[in-house]
Amino acid sequence: MEEYFDLLDEFGQKLGQRKERSLVHKDGNFHRSVHIWIYNDKKEILFQRRCAFKDLGSNRLDMSCGGHLNAGETSIEAALRELKEELNLTIDPKELHYVMTVKRIFEKGQVKDREFNDVYLLKTTKTLSEFKMQKEELSELMFLSVEQWERLLKYQSKDFLPYPIEQNFLIYYLKTKEKSYAE
Repeated sequence: MEEYFDLLDEFGQKLGQRKERSLVHKDGNFHRSVHIWIYNDKKEILFQRRCAFKDLGSNRLDMSCGGHLNAGETSIEAALRELKEELNLTIDPKELHYVMTVKRIFEKGQVKDREFNDVYLLKTTKTLSEFKMQKEELSELMFLSVEQWERLLKYQSKDFLPYPIEQNFLIYYLKTKEKSYAE
């Protein structure tokens, strides 16, 4: 069954039109997605490795959880749905902390991905074994410390999908601000 997305203008405002996912990525229409970065008390970030068959970012490390908003869906609804689908995680919406929206344009081959990414943080007490990943989408889950992540970004950056604004924010936040934010 084909997914439908709400189309947005270049400023992120809904145009009142919907289109199939495949056509949105072919035509380069703006649409919205959610990015959820999960971290724990040790300031380790949960990463997922995308499956080999994914059309974008196959076999690469990605944020903890993410996905597109379906037509008519709110950002929070999409975040809760994606957490359930990808990690079998059910949370109270109040646990999600909105951080920012990032306008992102990415083109590779026939895919023109133009998104407004709503970025959320989620603090967890779960261990890696308590997450149940969606095998159809993910091949691996791992926690990385901020220091490990920084080293990997520096020396093996091609292993990660690039979200420089989000990555820089999260590294800064976990190194300097996390304690005051959570209080």
